[in-house]
Amino acid sequence: MDDLELRLSELITTASDYSLPSQVDQCKLKEFFKLLVNNKDMPDILSIETLPKMIVKFMDYCEDDFLLETVVQESFFWTILIATCSRVSLVEMNFVMKKLFTICLDDQTRHKKHLVTIMRSLYVNPIFVQTYTKYVLQSAENLSETKLALEIFSLHFECLSSLSFEDLSLTVAIIMRNFINLNELREFFSNLIDNDDVSDTLFKSFTGIKYGKTGILSRYSLQEYEGPLKDRYFNALKEVSALSSITNNNFTEETKMLQDEKKITLLQAYDAVNFLENSNLSFKKTYSEQLLFGISPFPLSKALVRVSIALDNYSTNLRLTDSAEKFIIFLLINNASIYYIIMERILNMWAESDAKTGNDLESLLDLIPIIIDKSMTPHNFTYGCNFFKTRLKTLENISYKVARNWQLDTLRQKHYSKWSGRVIEFDAMLTTQVYEYVRHQRLLQLQNGSWVYAENPLAPDVQYPRVAFIVLSANQNNILLREFDIRPEELPQIGDNRITLSSDKNLNFSKSQTKVVRLSDIFYFEGNQITIGNNVPDDFKMVNLIQKSVYVEINLSDRNHNVLLNLYFDTKETTYVWLDGLRLISSLEKHKDSISQSTKEQIETLVDVRKNVQLINLSVDYDIDLSVDDSESESDEDIYNLDHLKNIASNFYYD
Repeated sequence: MDDLELRLSELITTASDYSLPSQVDQCKLKEFFKLLVNNKDMPDILSIETLPKMIVKFMDYCEDDFLLETVVQESFFWTILIATCSRVSLVEMNFVMKKLFTICLDDQTRHKKHLVTIMRSLYVNPIFVQTYTKYVLQSAENLSETKLALEIFSLHFECLSSLSFEDLSLTVAIIMRNFINLNELREFFSNLIDNDDVSDTLFKSFTGIKYGKTGILSRYSLQEYEGPLKDRYFNALKEVSALSSITNNNFTEETKMLQDEKKITLLQAYDAVNFLENSNLSFKKTYSEQLLFGISPFPLSKALVRVSIALDNYSTNLRLTDSAEKFIIFLLINNASIYYIIMERILNMWAESDAKTGNDLESLLDLIPIIIDKSMTPHNFTYGCNFFKTRLKTLENISYKVARNWQLDTLRQKHYSKWSGRVIEFDAMLTTQVYEYVRHQRLLQLQNGSWVYAENPLAPDVQYPRVAFIVLSANQNNILLREFDIRPEELPQIGDNRITLSSDKNLNFSKSQTKVVRLSDIFYFEGNQITIGNNVPDDFKMVNLIQKSVYVEINLSDRNHNVLLNLYFDTKETTYVWLDGLRLISSLEKHKDSISQSTKEQIETLVDVRKNVQLINLSVDYDIDLSVDDSESESDEDIYNLDHLKNIASNFYYD
C-alpha cells in the first residue's frame, strides 16, 4: 500500500509541477487515474491518507475531454469521490463539483450525454447532496460555507434544467427526492431573516434554486413523463375517488380534467401529490362532511390545478418585479403550507356561498390569485418571523365576504388603471357634476327652511328659548329669518322676502318681523359646539337628557366680523345642511374649500359610485393598448374618447 501511495503521489506531483496549465503532463495524469482503477480491488485503497488531496489536484489539472469521456464514466471514480467529500474542505469539494458542472454547462450540446452520466451518478450516490445540505443548514456563524453550498446547488439546478431535455424521468426523480429538507430550511431561513448581517446574495442563491425547480416542473406535461411521480399522482387521485364515491357516483367525471395528462403540468401534479398525501386530516375531514351533507360536491380537481397555477404565477411575478428576496424566500419555503391553507379557504367558501353551477365554480376560482395577492403581498413592512406568521394567519382567516370585497377592489383598480390615461378629463367632469348635484340638494334643503333656536337653549337663565324659522329666498340672494316665542303648528309661507303665517292676525305671532340678510354680505361662517357645565353630584341617579343632545352655535358675519345672524342648531344634520349649504352656494371660493369633512366624503363617495358604474360597463380587454399614435384615426372603434365617456355619463341620474 505504501508503494502504491508513493507511486500515485509521484505521478500527480510530476504531472502538475509546472507554472502554466498548458505544460501539465496529461500523460502522467492519465497514468495516475489508470493506476487507481487497476488497483480498485486492493483492500484499504480508499484509506490512503493523501488520496483526497491527490484527487482534488487531479481534478484541477485533468483536461476536460479525458475527464468527461473516461473519468466520470468509471464507477470507481464516484466511489473515490464519496470517500473524498468527507475528508477535504468545502472549498476543495466545491472546486471539484463546480468543474464537473461548468464543463457540461459551457457546451451543453456537446456534453449532453456526459451530463446525464454525471447527474445519474449523483442521484445514485446521494452522499454528495447530503453533504451539501449539511453545509446549507450550518448555523449563522458559518454563513460563508452556506453560501458556497448554495452556489453548488444553483449549478446543480442549472444542470437539472439542461438534463430535463435529455432525460425527464431522471430529472423529476432527482427533484422528487427532496434533497433539501424543507422543514429544516424553513426554520433555518426564518432565523436568518431577522439577521441584518446576512447578505441578500445568500437569499438570492436560494430563490434561484427554488425557481429552478418550479421552472423545470412547469415546462412539461404529465403526458411527457414516465416515472414515480405519475404513479403517486394517480394513486392519490384514486384515494380521493374512493372517498368521494360513497356519496358521489359521478366523481370520475369530476376528476376528468386531472386525468387529462396533456393539460396537467408536472408542477401541478407535484403540488397535488404533496397536498393529497399530506398527513393533516383537517381538509379531508371538511371535504368528507361537504360530500355527505352539501348539496353540490366541491370540485376538488379544478381547485387543485388553479391553486398551483396561481401560486406559480404569483411567485414568478414577484421575482420579475424585483421584490424583496426575504419575502420571496418566505413564500417559496412555505409554498406547501400556503397551498393547503388556500385549498381549505376555497372549500369553505364553496359551502358558504352555496355554490352549485359551473359559473359559481369559476367565480370562486377567480378569487384565488386575488386572495394570494391581497393577503401575502408585502407593503413596506419590517420583515421578521412575526411578519411572516401574520401573513399566514391573515390567509387562514379570510372570509368569503372579505374575498369578494377584495375582488371588487381589484376589478375597480384594473378598470381605472387601464383607462386612467384617458379619463383625467372625465374625472374632472364627474367631480364637477357631483359637486353641482350636492350643491343643488343643499339648495333645495335651504329653500325648504328649518326650525332653529334664536337664543342659547343651554343658557341657565333661559327657561323657554325663542325659536326661529330660517329659509333661503327664492332668488337665492337672501337669507330670511323670523323669530317666534313658541313654534307654531302650521308651516310658514314664503313670499316677497317675507315669512308669514295664516294666523298672523293672532297677536302672539304678529310681534316679530322677517329679517333679511343678503348672502353677498356674509364673509365668515363660524360654527362651534356648545355644552352645559356639569354641576350634578356624582351620586345623582337621574339622567339629564339635554346633555345627550348636540347643540351648535352658528355665527354669520360680515367682512368686519360684525355678526349678522346668530343661530343655534340642535342636530348635526341641520348644522351640515346650513353651514355647508351656505358655503356651497356662496360666491366666495374660499368657502367652498372649507366645507365639512362629512360633505367632502359624500362628494368623493358619489364620484366613486358614478365612476365605478361607468367603468364597469366598459368592455375591457387588458391586452389592448389604449395609447394613440398621431397616425391613428380618431374614429378608431377600439378607442373610447372623451366624447364617448361623456355620452355614457349623460344617461346616468341620481334621482
